[in-house]
Amino acid sequence: MQSRELAWQEAALAVLTDQFGKIVDSQVHETWGDRIVIEATTARFPSGMFLKATADRNVHVEVHVARCAMQVGVPVPTILAEGSDDRLPGRYWFATSKAKGEPWIDVVDTQTEAQRARTLDGIGHVFALLHGVKLRGYGQLTPDLIGRNPSWSGWLQAELLSCSQLLVDAGYLPLDFLGTIENVMRSLEPELDNVPASLVHGDLGDREVFVDPASGAVTAIVDWGDALAGDPQYEFARFVAGGPANDARPALYRPSVKQAYARYTGRDLASLEGKPSYLYEMHNALQNAVWSLREAPSWIDDLCAYAMSMMSKL
Repeated sequence: MQSRELAWQEAALAVLTDQFGKIVDSQVHETWGDRIVIEATTARFPSGMFLKATADRNVHVEVHVARCAMQVGVPVPTILAEGSDDRLPGRYWFATSKAKGEPWIDVVDTQTEAQRARTLDGIGHVFALLHGVKLRGYGQLTPDLIGRNPSWSGWLQAELLSCSQLLVDAGYLPLDFLGTIENVMRSLEPELDNVPASLVHGDLGDREVFVDPASGAVTAIVDWGDALAGDPQYEFARFVAGGPANDARPALYRPSVKQAYARYTGRDLASLEGKPSYLYEMHNALQNAVWSLREAPSWIDDLCAYAMSMMSKL
């Protein structure tokens, strides 16, 4: 373990000890970037708790988003405490109770058809509850849950150009890709900017969903650090889509989640398809490719090819 990561671990355990008493057991969870997530148990919390600190995101926003989600009926672990410590990445931290149930990724392969159907229905319901929260502004959120960008198209274009520039510079995308993005965004701007902003989780996968192993019911949703104000359609492009281009999960799980979502919201399924969905899938592929520059280079060519195939549909 690197010295700074060891220092973060020691600081996090010191914070938890100060807040909740002597640590009985602890485990550092794998993360990416300048952050630490540590699980611990104490006499007061024998079932466990988590502390998170990160320099990559504003954890105050994450706490406020989680509380907002809880208020509208989304199952979220209880926020136990929050504070600041100069020894931790980003300085600010928060602690939550352990999520009820088991991570979906740990049980999905052994679920019966009925259990999996209940999980997918529950995810559709979670999305319906979240997207019922209407916000001001677009994109990343302030602690007051206001989007930092005045337009959805403006936020998307900045995101697309930022990702694409890195991939162009690395030789994975053609030089004219940036100009093509600007042309596409110009044509889609009126449609995109007519979308009211909703609360979007932004990165829901099988590690962020917890379920009851016996029934398949969704018991908790975690990791709100990528939440934003935006188009609900964007949520589906990001759902279980953090892997390589040939990841089978999106095609396997999205249709059932969309069907449940349509039932809970009254939306027409056809309204969840179309050009914006291609744009959002392109953005997701580009984000994954940028992450892969550091973590999984073998994914990049296929992800860029997929992004360009989505561009061809626009």
